[in-house]
Amino acid sequence: MTGEAWEEAGITGKITRNLGEIRDPRPQEVLEAAKTNNKIPPCAIYYFFEFKVEKEETLWPEMHKRRRRWMTYEEATRCFREMDRPELLEAVDRSSILR
Repeated sequence: MTGEAWEEAGITGKITRNLGEIRDPRPQEVLEAAKTNNKIPPCAIYYFFEFKVEKEETLWPEMHKRRRRWMTYEEATRCFREMDRPELLEAVDRSSILR
């Protein structure tokens, strides 16, 4: 799990809190269609955790395809709304990030 943080964002640290599981927020008819249409991603269950960053590297494995950006609560919620990612909104709302 923390290996993903290193590969995707170049950060290391410790998981400090389990934020629980969040089910795929897409409408039921879309999830049903995904069972027979391989062009629609299948139903997902997301698991979110809080992570205390201990070290931030300047070079990391996926830096050529991913960008690291730190955000305030307001910036993150605005971004997740614009991206239409309700599961990310719910996760950040469950977190202890300063509001």
